[in-house]
Amino acid sequence: LVPETALYPQIDVTVRGEGELTFPELIDALEHGKDLKNVKGIYFSNGKQNGNKLIRTEDRPLIDINTSPFPRRDLVRFYDYHYFWASIDALESSRGCPFNCHFCCINKHWGRGWRPKSPERVIEEFHRMDKNKRWFIFNDSESTLDMKRMERISELSIEYGYHRKWKSCQGRVTDVVNKPRIVDKMSDAGWKMMFIGIESIHQKSLDTIGKGIKIEDIKKAVKMLHDRGIT
Repeated sequence: LVPETALYPQIDVTVRGEGELTFPELIDALEHGKDLKNVKGIYFSNGKQNGNKLIRTEDRPLIDINTSPFPRRDLVRFYDYHYFWASIDALESSRGCPFNCHFCCINKHWGRGWRPKSPERVIEEFHRMDKNKRWFIFNDSESTLDMKRMERISELSIEYGYHRKWKSCQGRVTDVVNKPRIVDKMSDAGWKMMFIGIESIHQKSLDTIGKGIKIEDIKKAVKMLHDRGIT
């Protein structure tokens, strides 16, 4: 997000955007003395002797998050993370956001658009998560853009017994307001909390930051969630 940090003498390289493929390729280049200009998705300095200018390499194509490897959960399983006094495990079910809130860095990092994982992939990840944890947290920026997908995730959660796990995600006010039946299904599937990006209680402020929602919808969404036991 701040590529010019690669001009600081303490910083050798910055990785731009997704790092899963870029980072190991970068390490390989550094270890074997390869030309960094051939590593896609990085910034680096050409050196003080050459004027210390920022070099940007070719963009790296976005990865397919449905076929990417699962996280190495065994590396963090021994850490006892908690949220609101409940033990947690976390997953990512999508990347990006198609909206244009002026304050947000998501599009700068993930690229324009929204890339969801399939409901089946999400449930497969549930299978690999720590069953001893109380709470499964979706850490994507916008989980509810496709509410049909969320409905299917909820159905599969119930089918495989994951409705017993508390769940939370980030969603959008209009997603909630427009799909009350699916919010019902999410409640049945264990959703206990949703972050809906209220941002302000003043319509002028919401319009200024490009939020694209109405105060009336915020009030309606909060009531809908509370009526279904979702914080």
